[in-house]
Amino acid sequence: MEIKTYPNGIDFYPQKSLYSQEVIFKCIYWYSADYEVDIIDHAATSYCIRFQNLPSNIDLPMLITKVKRELHDFKLREIVQQETRTIRDLLVAKAFAYEDQDEITPETEISDPVGFDPLSVSHD
Repeated sequence: MEIKTYPNGIDFYPQKSLYSQEVIFKCIYWYSADYEVDIIDHAATSYCIRFQNLPSNIDLPMLITKVKRELHDFKLREIVQQETRTIRDLLVAKAFAYEDQDEITPETEISDPVGFDPLSVSHD
């Protein structure tokens, strides 16, 4: 990722092929309370994340490290969300599916090594 610094500001140029617009907005949202931040559709291949009017005492290397780490973090969250979408949809569908109490009782014998009998639990 290309990074340009200038007096009182810094520009990050994340590649569109690596980071979706959603990832960038989720990441940068947390900075908007402390900094003036703009997200610009810079070119066909990259965005520009512009931090402006930074305080003179800001630790730029720390800010660069933090932004890069959080972009990676939100990218990983996006990957996990995409990979687990089917499982999550199945769990939600199962949670809201109607079930008859007679169907819940398994037809096989249930055993538990600690002696708990799950059939003794009341479903009242």
